Amino acid sequence: MTDPTGRTAPVWPADTSGDAHRAWRVLPGIFAAGVRADAWDLPDRPTEVVCLSRTVPKVYDRSTRKIVRVHHRPFTYWESADPAGLLGELVEEIRDLAPGRQLVLHCTLGLDRTGAVALALLVRQGLTADQAVAAYRTRRVRLPALDALDVFLSYASRQALEASAGDVRQGAASCG
Repeated sequence: MTDPTGRTAPVWPADTSGDAHRAWRVLPGIFAAGVRADAWDLPDRPTEVVCLSRTVPKVYDRSTRKIVRVHHRPFTYWESADPAGLLGELVEEIRDLAPGRQLVLHCTLGLDRTGAVALALLVRQGLTADQAVAAYRTRRVRLPALDALDVFLSYASRQALEASAGDVRQGAASCG
C-alpha cells in the first residue's frame, strides 16, 4: 500500500513516536498492533497474543518470536446478536490474561476491532467513553470505523449504567 507520494504507507496505526511499526501501549502490559508480528517493537517479548481476526494469520514462528501462547478470539461483532456483550466478554478475558504478562492484541490491521477492544479496556479501567477516546487520540491512532465505534459506545453505555446502578444499590443499602 502506497501513499500519494509513492512511499509505503503504514498498514497499522502509529504510536506517539510516529513509528508505524510499533505496537502502542493501551494499559500496562497490554499493547495493540496490526498483524505484522515481525515488526512489533515491544519493551519485552510478548508472552500472550490475542488474535481478534476471523482466522489466525501464519505469522507466528514460536522459535524466533518466542510467543508463549496465541489466543484466537475472533471479534466478529457484525455477526453477533449482542456485539456489546461480546465485547464485554472479550474485555474480561483479556483482563484475566494480562496480569504479569506482556500481551498484544491484534486483528488484521490493528484499527477497528483492535481499536474497539482497546477503547473498551480503557473504559473498564475506569475512564468514561469521552476520556477513553481522548486517551486513544493522544496515541495518534485513527479511531475505529463507525460500526466498531458504535459497538464500543454501546459497551461504554452499559458500563456506565452498571456503575450507576451499583451506586444506587450502595446508597439504598446505607439508608436501610
